[in-house]
Amino acid sequence: MIAQLIARLEHEQAENRRLSSLLTTRDAELTLAKKRFEELRHNAEALAKSLDQNNDTLL
Repeated sequence: MIAQLIARLEHEQAENRRLSSLLTTRDAELTLAKKRFEELRHNAEALAKSLDQNNDTLL
């Protein structure tokens, strides 16, 4: 019974390490996605501003 508990604990520790690593990876991916989103938003806003200025010069 003690051996089973030790084996279970070791398995849970290994699973915890795996999930912690996965969380770190996902967090890095999320950070990168947020950065890309902000860049795209900035580019879209700049494009919209440019188009708006072009429309103003045509009027």
